[in-house]
Amino acid sequence: MSQNDFYLAQIIAFGRKLGWAANIISIITVIFGFVSAIIAVFKIIKRKLYIKKLLRIPAPKGAGAIIICIGKQISPEQAKAFLTEKYPDVPILLKYHKPEFLRPEQLLIAFEEIKEELFIIRQKGELKEIWLFYGGPVTLASVLGAFLDNWLPVKVFAFEKGSFVYYIPIEKETLKAPSKNIST
Repeated sequence: MSQNDFYLAQIIAFGRKLGWAANIISIITVIFGFVSAIIAVFKIIKRKLYIKKLLRIPAPKGAGAIIICIGKQISPEQAKAFLTEKYPDVPILLKYHKPEFLRPEQLLIAFEEIKEELFIIRQKGELKEIWLFYGGPVTLASVLGAFLDNWLPVKVFAFEKGSFVYYIPIEKETLKAPSKNIST
């Protein structure tokens, strides 16, 4: 056996070891990918079950719906159909709809109209919770939030994939600032 044959045999043996190592690394990578996919699917299923659980919660006595639709993001009929199907006991207290987008001066008029209606609802004092179905400009949403000012807990419903989904409660507890100093 010549020295070249010896080196060639060493290189082939080393290549086989590298091949086995590469195969093992590939198998480990596939396993991690599979586990990651299972975790992702589990998280998606968990979120959907959580949303279904939230929607199964009965509406508290004293809840009332406010539907505000400006533009074509959502329509009042969609929100009304959702409430009729899922929560027939929740009355619609305010339905405000403008199918076109509004200019800034028109937004101010719209807010004044909404504010008047909300003030009448607020004076009655029978309401314990607001269910908000909103589609419109962010500026109006901000002003509306400032007007509501923790008057009552507000459940916000968002339109997602053809139906409404309960997204977040807005109440004093959820709006408090963190207790830790966030600048450090």
